[in-house]
Amino acid sequence: MTTKTVHVFNARSGTFAAGAPGAAGLDDAFGAGREKVWHASNGLSAGWVRWQCRGESAAFPHTETLVVTGGRLRLRAGGIALDLAAGDGAVINRGANIVADAEDGTSLGLLHDVSRKRECSGPHRH
Repeated sequence: MTTKTVHVFNARSGTFAAGAPGAAGLDDAFGAGREKVWHASNGLSAGWVRWQCRGESAAFPHTETLVVTGGRLRLRAGGIALDLAAGDGAVINRGANIVADAEDGTSLGLLHDVSRKRECSGPHRH
């Protein structure tokens, strides 16, 4: 299995950020494995997930940009199915009805936006 490493560097302190467990809302499909390493007052946060299970969200609580750094993630939303491997990315829109399946050893780098000011359409594969 190919694995990529994600580091979040804090330029202000000159250190790599340590993560703290925490879901990004009540309906966070990745909440069980989410580690937040950075957040800003404008609603943006970054971190990672080490996760292997199935998660569902009837109304995803925020907009999420993700990159698979290891393993495999399958996303289904709005009639679209994505099969993502290490190096692939996607955007999940706030309010999306999603199902996410991850195999053992799956890890994701994440940037999520809980602000209600920014909206986009999708899901999209990057």
